[in-house]
Amino acid sequence: MNASPRHMSFDIAGMTCAACSTRVEKVIARIEGVHQVKVNLALERADMTAETGVSADAVMERVAKAGYVALPRYGGAAAEAENERRQTRQRADERQTLIRFSLSAVASIALVVAMIPPMTGMGPALISPGTQAVLAAWVFLFSGTRFFREAWVALRSGTTNMAVLVTLGTVAAFVFSLWKLSDPHASHQHLYFESAAVVLTLVMLGKYLEARARRGASAALMSLSRLVPDVAERLSGDKAEIVSVAALRIGDVLRIRPGSRVPADGMVVNGASEVDESLITGESLPGMKKAADTLIAGSVNGNGAVDIKVTALGPETRLGAIGYCFGGTSALELARSGAPVLGVVSFHGGLGSPTPADARQIKGKVLALHGADDPY
Repeated sequence: MNASPRHMSFDIAGMTCAACSTRVEKVIARIEGVHQVKVNLALERADMTAETGVSADAVMERVAKAGYVALPRYGGAAAEAENERRQTRQRADERQTLIRFSLSAVASIALVVAMIPPMTGMGPALISPGTQAVLAAWVFLFSGTRFFREAWVALRSGTTNMAVLVTLGTVAAFVFSLWKLSDPHASHQHLYFESAAVVLTLVMLGKYLEARARRGASAALMSLSRLVPDVAERLSGDKAEIVSVAALRIGDVLRIRPGSRVPADGMVVNGASEVDESLITGESLPGMKKAADTLIAGSVNGNGAVDIKVTALGPETRLGAIGYCFGGTSALELARSGAPVLGVVSFHGGLGSPTPADARQIKGKVLALHGADDPY
């Protein structure tokens, strides 16, 4: 008899583009016992449902073989501590990326300005070819090394990503220019040091903007999670007990005291009070809630005590639906529904860095459409 599926969540480090997240999804999905998996590139997170026999170590091992790092996500106080560490790492990455971009931008701007005369037909470059090579090497030192390292990890695991494409293009331009520079009989009019430097600088700028957006998304998700209290007051007959929100079930009756936050979506069964639901509605003034009205998880009760019957918990609440917009656990529900948009996104994400095998398949399909055979 098969055990009921359980939810597992991991932090994924090392992803640089949509092709990376698509590859991680495929790697985890191939593990026996995994039913569904969703990888969010912005949050560097993987959510999955799997049989109880699937261990976290097995997932971490498979992901490591693909060239990435997977770490289990925990709940409770451990999750809060891990979120703080993640925010610290993201701030450090953002700061380092900004430094790399700034140092590269100085050299790239100098190269572009120096190359304006030959590009506009107004004369030779303002700096010598040797100086151009030194400035380009400066950019390679501060920005290029990051992409070279990511490209090496990808190639070593038998795949490609955006870093591989950036590395191939910039190294080809730099090496070709060095060859032209070292040949005394070659013309120095067609050097591409500035092209290689500008590409690396602009991609590093994109990395910085991406790091800022990722940290903002993580911070927003953390803020949402903090809106729901960790404990709730559950009523059982005439007896009240303080229990963890994780222990609540649909149909439980909870007492919401004045000034406290609502731990779950529910319907008022007793009492009346003004409730601040500005986190959802944006309305600054609290609204009156009485019997048969609904309360939203995370909202703040006013000056009256009310009893509510739980109608939704965790990711099924309205607050949980907002978390879905940031790539939260509820995304699994969309994946289970077989929404076509997910297949489209995954397909195009995988096309971000095609391999020679992909090109061979495309060629074969084009020839088949014209009724020809592939001679190779």
